[in-house]
Amino acid sequence: MDKEALLQKRHDLLVRLNDALQEEMIPSIITEPEEENAPEIVTVLLDEIGMDGNEAAAEFFFRPLMEDDDEVQYFACVITLLDELDEANLPTLYEAMSAINFLLPCGSFAVSIDKQTLAFRLTAPVSTEMDEDELYDEMNIVLGNALTFVDLYVDVLVDVAEGNATMEDVLEAL
Repeated sequence: MDKEALLQKRHDLLVRLNDALQEEMIPSIITEPEEENAPEIVTVLLDEIGMDGNEAAAEFFFRPLMEDDDEVQYFACVITLLDELDEANLPTLYEAMSAINFLLPCGSFAVSIDKQTLAFRLTAPVSTEMDEDELYDEMNIVLGNALTFVDLYVDVLVDVAEGNATMEDVLEAL
């Protein structure tokens, strides 16, 4: 498949995903890349996630191709749970994330390099040769898995990050 056709297919799929989210009354937009080779991103506001009704911001996108003739592309989901972390709570948060990540079949919770953002990341390899419907189904599987894992663990991780839960609370929740 030529690169331009693949990029157009990706665009069409992100528009299709954005339209489907909006039909479900889920606030979402497509952000155009600001830099060359940066991806288009479907950005979503999740206003009721977890049992405590936490808010999160999700981004769904295709990672840039490494080479023009790649046979594999990567669809990514990044769900930001918190964007201001208290450094005093990071040791327990790291331990909690490690315990949870060990149980996950895919994806992981992570803290950004600047130690300010708690997010869940899941990236899946998919063939560049898949037709649009197959790829759209795969995108929904990846997205569904990411949202499921966040929904399961967001409450306890936010509580730890905010200093309201201990590692014992995390182990009890698991």
